[in-house]
Parts: sequence; C-alpha cells; structure tokens
Amino acid sequence: LVLSGQDDDGHDDGTVLILSADHGRFIASTREGRVLTVSDGKGDTLDPDGVAIPAIAKRWRVVPSQKGGAFLLSEAHGHRVACDDRGEVYAIASEDGEGGQWMAWNFELQSGELCFISSPAHDKRIKCTPFGNISTSGTWLGWEIWRLVEAGDGNVYITSWPHRQYYMSSTPEGKVLGSKIRGGWGKWAVAQAPNGVGVVIKSVEHGKLLGCDGKQLYTTNSKGGPEIWHLESANRGLFFISSIAQNKQIGCAPKTGNSPGGIFTTKNKMSYEKWLIERNRGEITFRSDAQGGYLGCSEGGEVTMSPVLGDSEVWCIESVPNGTALVSNKHQLQLSCNSEGKVECISLQDGCVREYEAWNFEPNLPYPMTGHQLGILSAAGTATVVCAVVMPFAVTGIMGALGITSEGAATGVAAAGIMSRSAATGIATAEAAGLGFTGMGAAISGGALIGGSVSAATIAGTRALKNNETTTNTDIGIEDNSSVSKRPFCAWKTW
Repeated sequence: LVLSGQDDDGHDDGTVLILSADHGRFIASTREGRVLTVSDGKGDTLDPDGVAIPAIAKRWRVVPSQKGGAFLLSEAHGHRVACDDRGEVYAIASEDGEGGQWMAWNFELQSGELCFISSPAHDKRIKCTPFGNISTSGTWLGWEIWRLVEAGDGNVYITSWPHRQYYMSSTPEGKVLGSKIRGGWGKWAVAQAPNGVGVVIKSVEHGKLLGCDGKQLYTTNSKGGPEIWHLESANRGLFFISSIAQNKQIGCAPKTGNSPGGIFTTKNKMSYEKWLIERNRGEITFRSDAQGGYLGCSEGGEVTMSPVLGDSEVWCIESVPNGTALVSNKHQLQLSCNSEGKVECISLQDGCVREYEAWNFEPNLPYPMTGHQLGILSAAGTATVVCAVVMPFAVTGIMGALGITSEGAATGVAAAGIMSRSAATGIATAEAAGLGFTGMGAAISGGALIGGSVSAATIAGTRALKNNETTTNTDIGIEDNSSVSKRPFCAWKTW
C-alpha cells in the first residue's frame, strides 16, 4: 500500500495506491466496476482495450468494517472491491453503509522492523540459512537479520530477512525450526524481561519461552538466564549523514597521531562515512565508527572531531521540509555543506534554522539480497520496491537510537514500518518527524512505501489484521499484556 495523495496543506490525504510488489502494477477500477491492473500509478493511462483510466481511479481508501476487516473504497467512484463465492473480484456500489462481509478484506502485514536477535549469555545471534535451518552464529551479517512482522494483538511473526519465505516457528516439544507456513506455530510475543535486562520471546501457540544453549535454539517453560534476548536494529545504529542539496556524505579522515582526522564530504558510502547516532541528555551525538571520535563544532563555526565527548559535540535536531536541520547545542550554529563540499557551521537566520541546509540519515545495512529480491527490484523498476526490501525498519532504527518509543497496538504496528514524515508524526511524537530518512539513496516516489505507514497506522486502526484467537501473555515471563505492544523493538532499553 503506497501513500498517494495530499490535501491542501500538503499532508497525506489518506488515499493509497495498491501496488503488486512482484509485478510493479497498480490496481484500478472503472465506473462499470471492472477491477484491473495498470503500469502507471501516477498519471492517466489506458487499459488493455485503450479505454482511459484517470489517475484518481487508482486511488483507494481503507475504511474500517464494524464486523472486522476493512473495505477498499474507490476514490473515483465510491465503489467497494468485492469477491464473490466464485473468486471473481470486482468493484460495486453499496447502499448499505456497512456493506456485506463479502466486501471486507483482512490484511496480513509483510513489512516490519529489522533486527538482530542476540543471546547476551552466549554472545550469539539467531541465524537462518537459505534452506531454512535455524541456529546461532557469532557474526553480525545478513543471515542474522530478522524481520518482526505485526501479527495482531501485539504479537509478531519472525521471518528471515534474506530468506523471507522462512518463519521462525516452534513445535509443541520445544524444537525451533524454519517453516514456510505462516501460522500459529510461528507467532511470538515479545516483551521486556521482568528484570529489565533484555526481552523475552514467547511462543503464543505453545506458551514457551525461546531459549539458547549457545548452539541450538529451543523453547522452554523455565524463566531467566539463557532465555533473555537483546534486539538490535539491523544497521546497529550506524548511519550515513547526507547533505540533501549536495548529495554528499560526511566522512572522517584517518587518525593523525592520537586524535581523529579531519572532516570531509564524499559521494562514497564506505567505512569512514559511517556514524553511530546516540542520544545524550535529550540531544544527539555522532560518533565515527571508523575513528571513534565525535563530530563537533567550534565557536568560530569550524566542524571538528574530538576523541572525547564534550558540550561542543552535542547536537539538536529540528524538522525542516526536506529533511533535518542539525544545530550545535552549545554554539547555536547550524551544520552546512556548501557547493564545494565544505562542511561548516553557520549562524542561524533570525534565530531560525535555514531550511535549505537539510540532512538525511541513511541506514548502513548488510546487503544479502537474494535472487528473488533482486528479481522483484528488476521487474518493478521502481524505487518504491527498494523500500519494501530494506526500509520498513529505518524510522524505528533512528527512533531507537534517539530513545523514542510508542505504545499501544495501533502505534506499535505503525512504528514497525514508517517512512514519510507525516506518518512518523502520526504514530509516535513530533520528535520523530522530519528526520529525513532515505532508502539507500533512493528517492521515494510520492513519499511512498510498501507495507509501511498505510498498512500500519490505517490497517491497525481498522482492525483489519486477521486474528483467529485472542491471546493473553500473563504467564511465563510476560507479566503485563500491554508490554507486548511496546515499540520499537530495538529501543527495548527505554520501554
């Protein structure tokens, strides 16, 4: 589901495009009720018979049903998409305000927060091979990344990121395996451990906690010890800091003596351009992953690197239309990049940030793209699909780095897959808005993403996530049922 329209104030108007991730085609409807797919999601186009399909005929609203699920309402004609008992799909007008359930649809989210699942007792990560074998590993690479997909009721499915057909599942006897079936055995509850030193992961179906002996995984009825897990964002807090106007990244030169080297800009995205974003006393800091020094600002506006963290290395962030403004907390000077690529700090304009000096934070990811994922990108030919593969966790990664959390079922789902600034504002806090996320350098068409802000905030609010049972989590290490709705997962330390 792709955000498609804006109101007069430039905010998302709630309409969506429905895009096939495999084929890159959009669902549209005609006045006569025919439902078809077209290649262009923005402008007017022609159907296979040469009949004009206006752009508005591809826009839909997700409307809640009082009986569960949601209706897909055509923005152009007001028709609802229906499916009869023969499996035929068409759009019809309904005078019944509620409409029949044959017009209602359930949604299963496919995107979610990307995390490493690590055992602190053994310093091992959970790993999935291309054949679905689940074990532990001492590395932090692509096979160790998992996508936590909202399953409703605060529960999640845990699916391998590079081998997305496999869901982590457990048997009644306690064996943990990779399964291609998205069912009850693969549904998990994640909550903060009673002592707050990590999280516990419980099988919803069997009521057992996920554990590890250092090599093998299992589920058990016991508490504590090896059953404690840490969740860390897939980029491990590392981002590229990119100037939007100049399309360059800030880098740190090699050390000179015992001090970090100087600051430069480049179009590269290598080790010297990676920065660890950390929260500090309500503001943020940027620490070079390669050199260990902190990005700072002098009183005269020089951008500096310091081996130790001081007041001059603390920054404030402020939302601007195209991204994020970075202001030195001590000197009240704004980070800038000129046309020659020089980074400096300049004075504010009448006490306000200069909107054109905007920056993006782009996550640094392992890149274990499978053949199937590459096929999707090639077939669709759109930057939006790139976001489907790598970006649903990006906002949650930065939210986790900044200590921003959101609670409740709807906000929890939303926190698992947001990209647009307006979506971030709607699900968490104004502090999360305007952070200027990009998807591996890809420009996101129309502020769009797949399985993100719409399928999170809208679908969660409509109760369209399919649930066959109501679960409780008051036993086996999860004392408060509301705790399973805390998000982002990577920010568990601040829950």
